[in-house]
Order: sequence, then structure tokens, then C-alpha cells
Amino acid sequence: MNEATLQIFQSFMYSMITAVLPIVTFYIVKVLRTKLAQAEDAYLNAEQTALVEQAADIVSNIVLKVQQTFVDSLKRQGQFTKEAAIEAKTQAVRLANSLIAEELKEAVAAVYSSFDEWLDIQIEKNVYENK
Repeated sequence: MNEATLQIFQSFMYSMITAVLPIVTFYIVKVLRTKLAQAEDAYLNAEQTALVEQAADIVSNIVLKVQQTFVDSLKRQGQFTKEAAIEAKTQAVRLANSLIAEELKEAVAAVYSSFDEWLDIQIEKNVYENK
């Protein structure tokens, strides 16, 4: 190659690199940001799941406590009525609201939209499972 052709080729390559490099860099940055956002979402989802599981464990323990201290006593005495069942649930809800930290309540609400509805379902589920 002669010197003029080489210089034209170098100018062409410089122009191409100058034009293409910002585009490639833009897409690389975009891909990296997307991957970072996915990693953050996975971390937050894992963290929320762990918090919800902690809250569910607390509810499970509360239902067992109410069943062992209140319900079983009334059943042995033959005094377990519909009103007693309502009182047992009220005790479980009251205990759950006092024992479950706000951070856990917020995590549950973020996942299930309503902590109170979730709590009601969890109590009923645990009562059923403990029968």
C-alpha cells in the first residue's frame, strides 16, 4: 500500500471508530444498567420473601400459643363455643399486631397489598393446619 492509501484507510478507520464507539458504549451501559436493576430486584424480592417468612413464622407460633393456652383449655371443659373461637382469633390478631415489627408488616403489605387481610388468612390457615 502506498502512503496515501494508508492515510485514507487510517482516516476511514478513525472516522468509523469515532462514530461507532459511542453507540457501542451506549448499548453496553444500557445492558449493564438492566443487569444491575435485575440484580437489585432479585435482592429486594429475596429480602421481602425472608421478611414475609419471618412474619408467617411469628403468626404460626402465635396460633399455637392461643390454641394451647386458650382453646385447648376451653375444649377440655366443654366450653368452646363460636364466641370463644372469635375471642381466640381476636387474641391471635392482637398478639400478632403487637409482636410483628413494622418492617415486617410493611414487607407483607408490599407483597400482599394488605397486612390485615394477609394476617387473617395466615391465622385461618394455621388453625386449619393445627387441627
